[in-house]
Amino acid sequence: MTLAYINSTYRTTYKRGDRVQYTGGGQPCLGTVTSARGPYLRVRLDGEKHPKNFHPTWCLEQAHELQHHLPAPGGVGAPEEDSARGTELAADKI
Repeated sequence: MTLAYINSTYRTTYKRGDRVQYTGGGQPCLGTVTSARGPYLRVRLDGEKHPKNFHPTWCLEQAHELQHHLPAPGGVGAPEEDSARGTELAADKI
């Protein structure tokens, strides 16, 4: 099955490279859609080497409306103000 099948069946708009947020593990995790396998999306969560299977409607949210605010995997493309803000927040925890 393909992304086109998933999109038509579940009325979603996923495509390869989309950023998503998985909320089923207690703490939200960001990831990137890599492909489809059967009725599942293959998503590589940030910081992991290999993608995992995720159901397209269970605890998975598309982040396309926040695309310009989310850093790409590995932090590449993160807005400068976000990275500066993260440094300030990290300093507050010390």
